[in-house]
Amino acid sequence: MRGLARLVSGADLDPLGGASSTEATSARTVRVVAAMALAGGAAALFSQTILLAKPLLESFVKVNWMTDEDRLPLFAAVVAGAALAALSSAIYLIATRWAGLARLEWLARASRPVLPLAIAPAFFAYDFSYRTPLVYLALLAVFTVMVEWSLRDSLAAFAWPWRMPALAWPAAWRRQLPLAVVTAGAVFYAVHFSAYTLLNHRRLGTSAFDLGIHINWAFNALHGQFWRCPVFLGPDGGYYVGAHAIFAMFGWLPLFALKPGGEVLLIYQAAIVGAAAIPLYLFGRTQLPRWPAAIVALLFLLYAPIHGPNFYDFHELMPLPFWGFWLFWAIATRRNGLVVLFVVVLYAHREDVAAGVAVLGLFLVVSGARPRLGAVLAVVSSVWFILMKFVIMPRLYHTWFADIYKDLQTTGHPGYGSVVQTVLINPSYFLKTLLTEVKAIYFLHVFLPLAFLPLRRPALALLAIPVFFFTLLTTGYAPTVSIAFHYTLHGVPYLFGATVLMLRLLSQDRASAVDLRRGAIRRNAALGAMAAAMFFHSYAYGAIFQHHTFVGGFAKIEFEMTPEEQQRYAALQRMLKMIPPNASVAASENLLPHVAARLDAYSLRFAHGDAEYLLVRKGDLYVPAVLKGAFDRHPYGLIASDLGIFLFARDVVTAGTAVARAELGAP
Repeated sequence: MRGLARLVSGADLDPLGGASSTEATSARTVRVVAAMALAGGAAALFSQTILLAKPLLESFVKVNWMTDEDRLPLFAAVVAGAALAALSSAIYLIATRWAGLARLEWLARASRPVLPLAIAPAFFAYDFSYRTPLVYLALLAVFTVMVEWSLRDSLAAFAWPWRMPALAWPAAWRRQLPLAVVTAGAVFYAVHFSAYTLLNHRRLGTSAFDLGIHINWAFNALHGQFWRCPVFLGPDGGYYVGAHAIFAMFGWLPLFALKPGGEVLLIYQAAIVGAAAIPLYLFGRTQLPRWPAAIVALLFLLYAPIHGPNFYDFHELMPLPFWGFWLFWAIATRRNGLVVLFVVVLYAHREDVAAGVAVLGLFLVVSGARPRLGAVLAVVSSVWFILMKFVIMPRLYHTWFADIYKDLQTTGHPGYGSVVQTVLINPSYFLKTLLTEVKAIYFLHVFLPLAFLPLRRPALALLAIPVFFFTLLTTGYAPTVSIAFHYTLHGVPYLFGATVLMLRLLSQDRASAVDLRRGAIRRNAALGAMAAAMFFHSYAYGAIFQHHTFVGGFAKIEFEMTPEEQQRYAALQRMLKMIPPNASVAASENLLPHVAARLDAYSLRFAHGDAEYLLVRKGDLYVPAVLKGAFDRHPYGLIASDLGIFLFARDVVTAGTAVARAELGAP
């Protein structure tokens, strides 16, 4: 039993029964010299690879191509680094007659974070990440595990829990400094994403579906017709609330009223996503020390799954982190009145948001954190979700949204009930739809930047249900399993909430001062791994560090306007001045957001609506048959054209109309 205890504790022991002190010292020597050799080789590989030119790094990582003139020095540097570290360690031990063995072992532990650096330069090969995401993400997962493991050893060696150095400032200033840093990060995010999403809008990178829908709906609501949205519903009318119950629109309507159009919505979206870092910090502060809470909040701003949808038009799910983090803070600080307020606000953003709140309530019950409140949230949210989704909304509009689970539905039963039935009684088929390469990539995109912290405890994993249900469970609809779209936002508040709680659990052992220090080391090692994973993932797939491969929505995003695009936008502005504000307009996909701030606007993908004006761009998305139908019903004349954009007015006869129609495929 004594020998087993020594083995479990890591003491040197010959498994065949006892070892002399000389043999134990020899074993320790071999291990420490080998560890120093690995660190030396890793440092050399990092220092040499990081200096490679970008094209050479890409070709080396992707296809293992490198000339002998480049490859041999790289290999020699690694061997030399390992040999030098091993030789220096051996010489030191001999010189000290092995008295410095313990000190060298300490150095080996303290330098462990050098090991994962060996593969770090590969993560700067953004073209490699864009073209082979599964390989890139799998390698990043290995790197993340190595970082956390090495940081635990290194921090334990230093016995240093990452405290900020004391500043000669008043105590109140020091207490507020983390919040000030987070606020600065939120402002940077708002300005950065506002500027570039406006640029994307002016490059004609936004769409009728969905920015045009929100502009047209908000404009109608501004004029007392909150149910009306011709862009989505067409000329036959209907009730938009039957498609999505977004009562929160009245929250941003006053801003929209200042300058109706897409630009104010894009600025609001970027600002509220960035501002979410502040309530995340405040919630984190209830569970963690100030600086770890601040680091989590700042890392949220780097999270690539919020960058992609921030560039994909405007969506009602984007404010969910802001209000969700406030809800977590209100629950943690037992402000029940604010809990009710934030829950109602979340309900108002979309009917299915209530499902996520119900899961949060279930978590509060199962974890025992606040069981009575959790039970109320679970019941009320479930009732609201069922009432809106299955009783009220189907009476107003028939939607296709249940079809995104179509492979899990049974023949003749297209609703959600058959999906649940399949999951419960046919698990093998369910797993077949779940275990695909696309979903594996998406899973890594979502959880890897968080160092898988939300999945490390079964109770916390409950908070991953919203992102699982609205994305990974779907079938046959690619946008739901892509971080370029907004569906991930269903789960983002809960994933970051679970991350904060897991970091607290890692540091919660309070049996003694020693255990408390170990807990801080575990927490900080996990936080360091999360920071490393988040940085490299955001570098490859986010919109802050590099702008070569970023995708938002359906397209790769460009971060500058060419002279031709500037001329095209100026031409569009000239044409827009020719359209009266109260006139009805039917437009092609990427032009419609620029004319949707009116009562009657239509997408030429679906209907022309007998519009008074037709605005079409060659190469844009529209249906030629719909455009031709407009010409067949009314005489339209070409009144302006420039750089592939054509403006037609109804009941006008002009020269050049026939040529323009033929060019647009509607002769």
